[in-house]
Amino acid sequence: MVRVAAPGRRPTDVVRNPRQDATSRRSERQPLAPASGPAETFGLTTEALTMSAAITMSAMKKAIKARTGMRPFGKLAPYAAALDTALGLCRPVREAESLPLGAAAGRVVHDDVRASADVPATDRAAMDGYAVLAADLADLEDSDSPVELEVVGRVLAGNLDETALHNGQCWEVATGAQLPRGADAVVPVEQTTSEGGRVVILQAVASGVHVSERGEDLRQGDVIVAAGDVLMPSAAAALASIGMSAVDVRRRPEVLLVPTGDELVALDRVLEPGQVYDSNSVALQALLEANGARVRLTPIVRDDPAELLDGLGDGEVDLVVTLGGTSVGRHDLVLDVVEQMGEVLIHGVAIKPGKPVLVARVGETPVLGLPGFPTSCLFTGYLFAEPMVRTLAGLPLSHRRRAEGVLTETVNSPAGKRQFLSVQLRAGKASPVYRASSTITSMSRANGWIEIVEQATEVRAGSRVEVTFF
Repeated sequence: MVRVAAPGRRPTDVVRNPRQDATSRRSERQPLAPASGPAETFGLTTEALTMSAAITMSAMKKAIKARTGMRPFGKLAPYAAALDTALGLCRPVREAESLPLGAAAGRVVHDDVRASADVPATDRAAMDGYAVLAADLADLEDSDSPVELEVVGRVLAGNLDETALHNGQCWEVATGAQLPRGADAVVPVEQTTSEGGRVVILQAVASGVHVSERGEDLRQGDVIVAAGDVLMPSAAAALASIGMSAVDVRRRPEVLLVPTGDELVALDRVLEPGQVYDSNSVALQALLEANGARVRLTPIVRDDPAELLDGLGDGEVDLVVTLGGTSVGRHDLVLDVVEQMGEVLIHGVAIKPGKPVLVARVGETPVLGLPGFPTSCLFTGYLFAEPMVRTLAGLPLSHRRRAEGVLTETVNSPAGKRQFLSVQLRAGKASPVYRASSTITSMSRANGWIEIVEQATEVRAGSRVEVTFF
């Protein structure tokens, strides 16, 4: 992320990486106790919701009716503390699924996988040339006279004649071919000349030279990949080298995505006055699936407590993410509904854009409420939903590329808030493109963002900044 220090201070004095801090603190923290409330589970079963539906709905309607106007935010949570709280709710998925190796790259390995045999299983030629007995070439070390050997056969990768090699003989071998029985070195073809069925060796080699020894890559029992590792293509190839065709990986976290708002319209409908297409669902589904989630999208939920309750209790999931309805307006009902169902831990974060972030839990299930304005929604998706999903999946949080650039224009930042400003980094120059929380097109022209800490109120043109790429 772009980290800009307050005037008179070095960036390293001011800025910390909240994701890394949260990761380290999370390992020291005990699991949070389940919240008490009318529903014992959230997004997991509908039984508890059904049992208390009348009580819950009545309480929500009374609470909403008693609210005669907007409900202001309380004290805003600092970004680092809010992220730490959100990640503390996320317990990594433990269940496994088996996938073909070719489809498992990028997934988290469920169990240690050990080599069932030595790789390679025999000594192999590491060069194209001739397999020899090194002792036959000992005279070359003290004499300029070449050594002539009989070529008794040819071995390609994948086949072998079992005839043993004797003194005065050699075998032509290809790279990767198993060494003939008795051979202990390979002379590269460039160090030989050949005439008919004989070869002249021009340079001596010692025993073991240009030979890939049995078990050089893997010894039987070696750990090829450990539980919790992200499977890379190279590791998948290593598993294939011992004959495996599939591997157990952690299942993808299940995320319920709940778009809310009377003004939203599905993408295949015609807009009426005052309506907008549901672009937030597209952005968040793409973001979360790119980070390891399996997303289930509910139909658009209207600004009605009964609909919202039904939407939030729809299915077995590891995380619920609501889109819109988290601010303080009369029709922003997510806070009211979640308060009746469980425990709201954070409502309002000192960031720009994206202040109306809600972090909650119902039973054991974390709930993340994101604001409805498109830029705010997607930015808070990067800042909160993405790391929550990656934590559930067991994926590392420090995965985004970063690069330095020079800010092309002066930027003001609100005191006491951490600002995330979308920029386009090109040829070493970082140009701000942010216009407003409601405009997603400006963000689509950016390729990253800079981060301005709470203590800074201005970053001047010409400052060096760090850009985090989307």
